[in-house]
Amino acid sequence: MNNPSDTVALNSEADRTLSFRRRYEAPIELIREVYRDPTHLDRWWGPEGFSITTHEMDFRTGGHWAFTMHGSDGTDYPNYIRYTEMSEFKMSWDHGVDEKADWFKGSVQFEVDGAATILTMSILFPTLEAMQESINKHGAREGMHGTQCRLAALLGDLQGKPIGLQVTTPDDLSIRMVRRFDAPRAMVYEALANPEQLKQWWGPHGYVNDVMESEQRVGGKWRAVQRNPEGETFAFHGEILALDPPNGMSQTFIFDPMPECICTESVQLIEDHGKTIMVAHMTFNSRAERDGMLESGMEWGASQSYERLDAFLAERTS
Repeated sequence: MNNPSDTVALNSEADRTLSFRRRYEAPIELIREVYRDPTHLDRWWGPEGFSITTHEMDFRTGGHWAFTMHGSDGTDYPNYIRYTEMSEFKMSWDHGVDEKADWFKGSVQFEVDGAATILTMSILFPTLEAMQESINKHGAREGMHGTQCRLAALLGDLQGKPIGLQVTTPDDLSIRMVRRFDAPRAMVYEALANPEQLKQWWGPHGYVNDVMESEQRVGGKWRAVQRNPEGETFAFHGEILALDPPNGMSQTFIFDPMPECICTESVQLIEDHGKTIMVAHMTFNSRAERDGMLESGMEWGASQSYERLDAFLAERTS
């Protein structure tokens, strides 16, 4: 599992800093390229579903980048970056809405790790209150996770190695999963929501769904009974909390032998450069429950399940 971590420290400048560290299977030269090419930046800078129009870019110390971010809801956000440091292993900038560039200070450090590169991206806010508002009101932490997942996907595409499931842990109670599908969003939604379609792909390779039931309404119940190649069965159930076709859904998820462990799952489907991006969140009651899910082989099972979904969608689009 990719295991990036974001940290809010508790004193001095660290008290106002949000950081994210992640290893990428790409050479440092390629990563520098995707930072300075506006065409590449449009593919990864910002959360899933965002795009960018670059107005001016002077990529050097003392230079600037003026651009507009376009949100998935159609809202435009003017941005201005003034580059304050450019070196072989570090970039720093002041970030704002215009030439004052007074929102926060950003930086990224590069570490060579064999054929891979480790990135540490940091945002230093002017006050602790500004950082908390950015996290709580504007989703800064979620945005950093989304941005880095998009970066990983782009680097995979540029190297001819499309990336599969990306799993991160934004906080102590949640798991975030991102996966791209080469199919229309409405088709992906139907495959996730329709029990007859779910039955054909849900679960690791070789698993069979003997039961797959789902009342497609808020408050409706769902139930699944799965059988592995050795004949062992596993039963799951839950309640549907929200349906918003084709944008997403949410439900509770309970493994029958552990009824006290109630997980909430939410799925968002986003159109992004001709593909459908699935962003799934699983929220638990405790860190122990979250870690138990990770240790159970959840990532292995989900990865194989989405490979089966890929094949299922490919058959329907061929």
